[in-house]
Amino acid sequence: QLMDKYLQELILELRLENRSINTIYNYELSLKDYLEYLKTEYKVSDINKITKSQVRSYLRLLSKNGSFLFKGKKRSKQITTIRKIINSNDDNSFNSEKAKKKLEKLEKPLSPKSIRRVMSSVKRFHKFLLLSDFAKEDPTSDIVLPKIQEKLPEHLRVDEIEKILNNVLVKFNNKPFKLRNRAICELLYGCGLRVSELCNLKMGNILFTSMSLKGLIRKNLYKNYRIIKKNGNK
Repeated sequence: QLMDKYLQELILELRLENRSINTIYNYELSLKDYLEYLKTEYKVSDINKITKSQVRSYLRLLSKNGSFLFKGKKRSKQITTIRKIINSNDDNSFNSEKAKKKLEKLEKPLSPKSIRRVMSSVKRFHKFLLLSDFAKEDPTSDIVLPKIQEKLPEHLRVDEIEKILNNVLVKFNNKPFKLRNRAICELLYGCGLRVSELCNLKMGNILFTSMSLKGLIRKNLYKNYRIIKKNGNK
């Protein structure tokens, strides 16, 4: 269908923007859920037939029940099985309580942060459709995303970091990849890299003479070099 084709067009654009694999995966997962909801609940097959009320309805669904598909048939089967256990006349109260807790977890609505991420994907999708002339208007233009309460980050102390780095050498004492694992930890901590950034790092990005990383490490961040800390000094 055309809507699925437009989704793949957006995924291609995200790849051209050099977005991470996890970002692209989350976009695709969220938008498949969104489009399946529109097809199933409102029989929508034309992108121009999507209304603001339908988008708001999907937002309410996320707030109340979580995503529409959420692991699809597997989840529905699990919920059905658990409800049978709860509704059975089994005298085993332990199994019943355990089943209730599992059901509550499965039916738990998304957090404001997750809802914001999903709806950001939806808004990006409709903006893409509008700018690409696939759609005549953007039904998400005035949709307000849920606010997220900012939390202060919890930092490790210097001595805790030292323990982690030293434990790498102790744990892998007789292993051939001991120094490799230590180097991984040093890079993650010393340069503030994300795991995905570390995995994509090439030998050509490392300037051993100046102990620095060359090139654009993160979009709109660290445009030239990222200095590697060594023994507490830059």
